[in-house]
Amino acid sequence: MMIDVLEQVRRRSAAERAGIKVGDLVLAINDVTTGNLTHQQVLDLVSQQQLTLQLTLYRYTVIQLTWARLTTGHCSSGTGK
Repeated sequence: MMIDVLEQVRRRSAAERAGIKVGDLVLAINDVTTGNLTHQQVLDLVSQQQLTLQLTLYRYTVIQLTWARLTTGHCSSGTGK
């Protein structure tokens, strides 16, 4: 089983406007599962489309959490007379 990974998304393209990102895995194109297709077959399937291309993608996102140590100080408020 081979799954194509997007290695490039052209700037200002319809793909970029649709939110497609480098690293997305292509699972299906217009309801045709791509898992058993060669890379060339995937490219051929994309190039056959005229106006609309429906992609089923999988995106694995690593979330980086940044921890900050908060120090609490003594604050006083009020009116000084």
